[in-house]
Amino acid sequence: MANVTEIKIQGCQLNTSLNCYPHVEQQNNYSIPLITLSMFVGVLALVFNSCILVLIVRENKIRLNLYHFLVLMLCVSDFVVGLAFVFAILRQLLPAVRTSKVFAVLNSMLMTLGVSLSLYHTFLISLQRCLVICKEKWNNFVFHENRKYIVYVSGWIVILISNCLFISPPPDSPTGDIISYAYNGHYNAFSIYMRSLTLALLFSTVLLYARTIVYMLKTYSPNKQSNALQVIKTIDIHMTEPHASKNTCTSSSLPAQVKVKPMKSRGEQSKIDTLRRKKVMSTLYLVGLLITLLLIFTGPFLVTQPWHDTLSIRFKGILFCLCCINSTLNPIIYVWKLVDIRGIVKSALFCSKT
Repeated sequence: MANVTEIKIQGCQLNTSLNCYPHVEQQNNYSIPLITLSMFVGVLALVFNSCILVLIVRENKIRLNLYHFLVLMLCVSDFVVGLAFVFAILRQLLPAVRTSKVFAVLNSMLMTLGVSLSLYHTFLISLQRCLVICKEKWNNFVFHENRKYIVYVSGWIVILISNCLFISPPPDSPTGDIISYAYNGHYNAFSIYMRSLTLALLFSTVLLYARTIVYMLKTYSPNKQSNALQVIKTIDIHMTEPHASKNTCTSSSLPAQVKVKPMKSRGEQSKIDTLRRKKVMSTLYLVGLLITLLLIFTGPFLVTQPWHDTLSIRFKGILFCLCCINSTLNPIIYVWKLVDIRGIVKSALFCSKT
């Protein structure tokens, strides 16, 4: 029995001499296939969103189309999420990085910034669709021309400064959860801030989207369409030849540039209304799909924040991996649902040499 004890003690001393530590099995409980798959998802998120960001910078017509611009700007937050996920995997693989204080703080900042920016960008998309479809005058005031850049940059600065204010890591090396480590001194205040920001942005996004859907249902209901057609039919434009004695007066009262167009028939007007409705519904479908994916993949990470300290490291990694999957799927959805973006991507990938 004594010999066995000595062997165990010698084994521990040998592990100590090789810079092993007692928690090595817990920290290396991630299998190689899982780490490889996670790294693949993170790299895909970085590559896909980098390509979308390059398209925004290169293509002027994307920036001129406000709806496309707002949707594609999700690539900024998705890129940050992917970068944070890759950093988290590197912390598991490299012991030197795992014990780095600067790397832990940077990784936790990227995680919280990526999720916060995702909520903020989705809110802006829902807000813009609501203002346009509901015909609110605030649309031109908020997103007119270069004001959209001011809205984005100001939001980024506020979120960044707010996160930086709560950072207060302890002097020791990071162990365990890096978020509680980076915001150690102000962790309670940071938790309240994140919960408030998450609830405010999510509630506002869903509320604006619901209001837009209700407006669409009321506007394009059968009763509303028939009333609109009746109003159009009551507009009677009489095109008669002027009386000979009133030739001079009539020609002087009507400008030469005015051209009176004949009123469209009921069938033509119905086709126009149908096309308009389909176009609006397609944009709402895309926004609803983005919101749904955000709730499904990023929602669990946000909902479990009050119990963040009680969760295991593996479970936290799975939750943030879902966030990274959301960031990887978003660029695929842009190319799938936006015809113009699909054409730009095809021309960029398969353009023939002239």
